Parts: sequence; structure tokens; C-alpha cells
Amino acid sequence: MSVLEAMSAGVPVVVSPVGALPDVVVEGVTGQLVAPGDTAGLKRALARLLHDRQLGARMGAAARESVRLRFAPERVIPQLEDLYEAVGLRSLVGGKQALQQVQMKEAA
Repeated sequence: MSVLEAMSAGVPVVVSPVGALPDVVVEGVTGQLVAPGDTAGLKRALARLLHDRQLGARMGAAARESVRLRFAPERVIPQLEDLYEAVGLRSLVGGKQALQQVQMKEAA
């Protein structure tokens, strides 16, 4: 979440390509990817962003737009509702909780 929060604030990120991070950060566009343990690469990536303010501003703007387009509530909430429904929970309707109790075996 902290990577998405930084990106939504217009901050270009420097991350290792682990987990879902390569799906979120586009190398050279919204941030930079550095191999785990590559301290020299990390130093270069950070120095590049610190010294080239225009590059940082471009990456930051692209990062903000990427998060806005891909992770905005109007995009994510319907996906979460579908997920909850798939495990046997209904969405909140009219401000009332319409949740259904299910056994986890049945939900799977």
C-alpha cells in the first residue's frame, strides 16, 4: 500500500521487482526497479531521481495518473464486491448490512 500511496502523491518510487510491485511500477515511467540486494543499483536509481528533477516530476506525474486510472475507488470497489460475493457475502444495499453467513468450505 505504501507504494501506491507514494505514487498517488506524485512521488516516483524505487522498488525491487518482488511480489506484485512489477505489476504496479513501470520501469522508467512511474518509477524504477532495482534487483533485491543491488545496493549499487539502488544508489544509482536514487541519485538519478535526486539529480534530474524533471525526470522525477515526469515519473511522479505518470505514477499519480497510473494510480488514479487503475486503483480509483470506482474501479476497485466493484471488484471487491465481486470477490466478497464469490465467497458468499452480498454487498451492502440501502445502508443495511445484507451479509450472509457461510461456511468457509462452501465459499471455496
